[in-house]
Amino acid sequence: MAGLTSGLTRGLAGTLTGRALRRGLVGGHPAWRLVLVGVGVARLLRVLGAGRPAVLREELRPGESLVVRHLARPNGSDRGDGSTGEAS
Repeated sequence: MAGLTSGLTRGLAGTLTGRALRRGLVGGHPAWRLVLVGVGVARLLRVLGAGRPAVLREELRPGESLVVRHLARPNGSDRGDGSTGEAS
């Protein structure tokens, strides 16, 4: 369900962006310029707030070993890329 909700939100943001570009920047309507700024700020916050996957680089010498442990995420997602595995 979360994938569907985020897909609808992204679709709405895309529609608002297109309409704001046409009516605000091209048409000169100030209210649509504000909508464009608002959508841009929302997208920027989403990008900046997105979690990044943990990456560790270590050089192993001959004879050394590495143990990889995976702990499930609290929300039930077990993928490392931040997605839930649901189709959007």
